[in-house]
Amino acid sequence: MGLKLAALTKLRSAGNESVSLLIIFKRKFKLCMLLVVTVFLSIVFESIGFGMILPLLEKLVGSQSESLLGDLFLSFYDYLGLEMNLVNVILLFAIIMFIKNLLIIFREGLRSYFAYSFKKEAMLGINESLFSMEYERFLQERQGHIINDTITETQHATLVLLQGVELITSIVAIIAFIIVMFLADPFVTGALVMIAFVFIGGSKIVFGNYSRKVGLREVNLNQIITDHLAESITLMRDFRLYQLDGFHLKRMRKALDDFVRLLVKWDVMTASIAPMIELIIVLTLSFYIFYLTLVGESGAFLDKLPSIGVILVLSHRLLQRASRVSINILSVTKYLPSLFTVIRYYDLHQGLIAEGQKVDFSQNITCEDISVNQKDGGSILVNSNLVIKSGKVTALIGKTGSGKSTLVDFIVGLRVPHKGNVLIGDVNIREIDHHILRSKISVISQSGVLMNDSILNNIRAGSLVSSDSEVYEICRSLQIHDFIESLPLGYDTMVGDRGSLLSGGQVQRILIARALIRHPEVLVMDEATSALDDETEELINERVMKEMAGKTVIVVTHRSSILKYCDEVFKINNSKLIRVTKDA
Repeated sequence: MGLKLAALTKLRSAGNESVSLLIIFKRKFKLCMLLVVTVFLSIVFESIGFGMILPLLEKLVGSQSESLLGDLFLSFYDYLGLEMNLVNVILLFAIIMFIKNLLIIFREGLRSYFAYSFKKEAMLGINESLFSMEYERFLQERQGHIINDTITETQHATLVLLQGVELITSIVAIIAFIIVMFLADPFVTGALVMIAFVFIGGSKIVFGNYSRKVGLREVNLNQIITDHLAESITLMRDFRLYQLDGFHLKRMRKALDDFVRLLVKWDVMTASIAPMIELIIVLTLSFYIFYLTLVGESGAFLDKLPSIGVILVLSHRLLQRASRVSINILSVTKYLPSLFTVIRYYDLHQGLIAEGQKVDFSQNITCEDISVNQKDGGSILVNSNLVIKSGKVTALIGKTGSGKSTLVDFIVGLRVPHKGNVLIGDVNIREIDHHILRSKISVISQSGVLMNDSILNNIRAGSLVSSDSEVYEICRSLQIHDFIESLPLGYDTMVGDRGSLLSGGQVQRILIARALIRHPEVLVMDEATSALDDETEELINERVMKEMAGKTVIVVTHRSSILKYCDEVFKINNSKLIRVTKDA
C-alpha cells in the first residue's frame, strides 16, 4: 500500500506488527500446538531411525560397540526382552523409519495448511480493511499497490510462516542429531557443531542486513510493477488513442530489469550455501578418517566404522539442516517486509462496533456549519447549513465542482467534513456504525459501475436475501425487464468489467434496480440518469418516485426535468447553500 522504506522501518519499530501477529497466532493456537508436537515427534523418530544405523552396521561388520549409542540400543533391546540380532535390528529400524515418514508427511500437510490458511485470511483481511478504512485515505492509495499487497505480498508473508516452521524444525533436528552423534562419537560431533555454529553465525552477520534490504526493495518493485500493470488495464483506451504504450512499456521494462537483477543476485547468494556446507562435511570427515588410518592401532578403523557410518549420515543431515537454518533465517528476514505490509492492513479498521444500534431515518438529516477545504487553500463549502426533510424529495443543484457530490458523501458517511457535523435527528453520524448507517441508504451515482458478473447477480448484490422473483418484480416496476430479457442470455448475461459490455444507459438502469431492491429509507440520486435519453429518463424518474413515495430522496442534478418531483431545491453558489424555488 505505497509502503516506503523509511515508513516501513518506522512502522516496524513501533511494534504494531508483533501485536497483530500474536492475535493471528492466538486464533490458530490449537493448530500451532498440533504442529509443534508433530514437528517434535517427527524429529525424534528421524533421529532414532538414523541412530539405528549404528547397531545395524555393527551386526553387519561384526564389530564390538564402544559407543554410548550402541550401549543404549543394547539396553533398549534387553528391556524389550529381544535379542539384538540382525533380524530384530532390521525390523525395528523399518518400523521406526515408517513412523518417521508418516509423521513427516503429516507435518508438511499441517505446515502448508497453517501457512496457506493465513494467506486466505490475510487476503480477506486486506479486503475488509479497504471497506472500513477512511475513504479519504483509500483515495490516496494506488490500485496497483493494493492489488500487489493482496496477491504477491500475502504469498511472501505465507513464505515467512513456511520458512519459520522449517527453521524451527531444523533447529529441533540439529539438537536431536547432535545428541545422537555425541553418543556415537563426541570428538567429531564437537568439531562439526563448532563448524555449524560458526557458519550459521557468519552467514547471519554477512548476509542478514542484505536480506532485509532485498526484501524491502522487492516489495517496492512489486508494487511499482503492479501499479504500471493496473494503469495499462484501466487506461487502455487512452493508452491506445494517445499512443502512450511506448512510455508505459519503458517504465515497465525498467522496473522488471531491476527486479530480475535483484532476485538473480539473491538466488546465487543463497544457492552458494549448500555447496559450501557439503565441502565442509567432506573435508572434516576426510581428515578424521585419515587420522584414524594414520595413527590408529590395527583394527581401530574397523571398530570405528559403524560410528563413522552414523557420523557420516548424521553429519550430512546436520550440516544440511545447518544450511537450511542459514537459508531460513535469510529468507525470513527477506520476507518480513512483506509480512509487515500485510499486517499493516489489520490496523486500518475504522468502523465503529455498535451492536444493536439503530438509526431513526424518520428524522430529518441536518448538515450544520459544513466547511470543505481544497488542497490549493480555497474552499468549496463554507459554514453551510442544510436540512433534508424526512419523507421529502430534496434537490441539490450547482456548477460542476461546486461540492454537491462531496456533500452527499458526508451525508452517507463516506467522508468527513473538515468542519461541521451531519446529524440524523440529534445523532451525529460519526457515532453511527457505517454498516448500519448505509444498510438503509442507497446511492446511485453517475460514476457507478457493475461487477463482472451476470445482470441477475449485479442486481441481487444490493440485497443478497432477494429471490429471483423479487429481482424480476423490481425490474418490471422500472420497466427494464423486457430490455434485459431481450439480451442473448437474459438475466444471465455477463456485463464485463465495470459493465463494459453494456451501454451507459443500460448500466444506469441496472444500478437503479440494484439500489431499489434494497428497499432503502433514503435514496441518493447523483446524476443517476445522465446517460439516458429524455423519454427513458422521464419514465425511470416517475417509477423511482413511485417506489420511494413517503421516503427521503436526495437528488443531485444538472437537469431541470426531475425538479418537478422535488419538494425543495438547494443551490450551491459561492461556497454557500441557498434555498431556491423550482423555477430559479
